[in-house]
Amino acid sequence: MNARPLAAPGYRSLAPGHASRYNGSAQQRARIVEALQAAGPRGIVGPELARLANAPSLTKRLSELRRKGVAISTRAAVMAGADGTVNMVALYVLGPGSTAQGDLFEPP
Repeated sequence: MNARPLAAPGYRSLAPGHASRYNGSAQQRARIVEALQAAGPRGIVGPELARLANAPSLTKRLSELRRKGVAISTRAAVMAGADGTVNMVALYVLGPGSTAQGDLFEPP
């Protein structure tokens, strides 16, 4: 029987001493903050934020950021689907009182 590789194609093993493109929660949180900062006061809808940040568990990462003091507001928004259907989605906006500063030494 052939063993299947543990890593997806294009990704290296997480064995010690090997470089990887591991998509950890710290990297996801940093990309979420970066995307929210880039969106500014207009905000960004959940599906787009999840895609840009490569965050499969977006709500989990947002909850972690909020616990760390990052002010993120959520509003309802309407988004048209590719097939013309209308969907209610979350719109996320980085708040003015946010402590997210893009620290160089510790990711959010």
